[in-house]
Amino acid sequence: MPHSTEDAHPILQLHGGGTLVLGQLIKCAIIELITGKRIPNLFPSIIADSGGAIVALGLHFKSAEEILDVFMRELPNVLPDRKFFLSQAVARKNRHFDPTGLKTALENVFGKKTLADVTGNIFIRTHAIDGDSQRISKISHASGPEYSHADGSTSLVDILLKATAIPGILPAPDGKYIDTLTDQNPLAVLIKLQKAFVQKTFRYVMVGNIHHTELPASFRDNSFIRNHLTGVYQSYAALHRQSAHIEDLQEFLGSSQITSLITLSKHRFSSIDNSARQRTNLTIETLDDIAARKEEYEKLARTLLGGTQNLAMTVEQAIARIRVWVDPYMVREKVISDTPDEIPAQFPSPSIVPTCDTAPYKIGHLAGCFLAKASPDLTRIIISHDFNWGAVRRSILVNLSGNFLPSRRPIKSAADPGARSDPNFR
Repeated sequence: MPHSTEDAHPILQLHGGGTLVLGQLIKCAIIELITGKRIPNLFPSIIADSGGAIVALGLHFKSAEEILDVFMRELPNVLPDRKFFLSQAVARKNRHFDPTGLKTALENVFGKKTLADVTGNIFIRTHAIDGDSQRISKISHASGPEYSHADGSTSLVDILLKATAIPGILPAPDGKYIDTLTDQNPLAVLIKLQKAFVQKTFRYVMVGNIHHTELPASFRDNSFIRNHLTGVYQSYAALHRQSAHIEDLQEFLGSSQITSLITLSKHRFSSIDNSARQRTNLTIETLDDIAARKEEYEKLARTLLGGTQNLAMTVEQAIARIRVWVDPYMVREKVISDTPDEIPAQFPSPSIVPTCDTAPYKIGHLAGCFLAKASPDLTRIIISHDFNWGAVRRSILVNLSGNFLPSRRPIKSAADPGARSDPNFR
């Protein structure tokens, strides 16, 4: 896809983060929807690491919504779940997670595409076990592409398997290449791009993952062991590194040329939690953050469009569309109702369970059948009093008293002088 030839040259950075990359993908989908343009048409240069590299290359061939659908379907199969990590905790010898699912998913998206099929400029970092860092890149000059640590025939699947090989979890391709577990400093890329495109005016957008807002409190209140086990130090390192990168960029770019879309949340999310519950909560938090910052997203969209075009849709409309798109993959709350049309709309949409399908109803039905067979009279009393248990109890007591207690002698009255006592009553 050809990118804009105007003076503006926006740079997009997508970080790694395991399952948290899902939040970045949602933000990219929102940007595409409100601008009406694909990410490669908006950002001629993309910096990406680890899982962010999958998003970056995928967006060259599919829309963000389509890649989001792939993520939702494939995440349960391509990354380890809690059972894998629990088994590793008690294992005597380390074993890798089977990468077959990840490789198959990548092949389904990219097939045999190579770096020559990628338009614009791309920068992906990987690392060799022997200590050599490599930035796989392609810069599209007017005179032809310039490659680093790759060429036009390099397979995109091979690049991504190298960039996402988490040390100790996924096997290293060729026995040497692994995930960097860090993010590229965009300043080095900016300097390289400024040399290649002298007449361009650069702008930087950091999509950013979701981070915990209570990191200072965790350091103050929790022990070192607890902070380590809950991933506080890893989260702090990532957040600090990203803020440091923005500070470095300010040496070359003005603050108005730098945008950070990092999401801050009071909830703690883990990069290795591959559960459906976290994916649901992460989606909800990300969309809520976008809604709260809609003016910021709309301003960014207008800037990317050159300030002359109308937005394709509002942020609210884009959020509503994404909610519909991902709703089938969300964990749903069960709601017992025989009138589903009366339930207010919500996200994720609830799972409507008719009363007759619930366990209490089925147990009650069986108990009712047994009671009807065992005691028809009692069943009639319950039904006649419409399950009013107070009235049922009184009716049973009246019947019992009539059956087991002697009847009372009739009382003579002036109104009925012929009335006489029961001769059998003593």
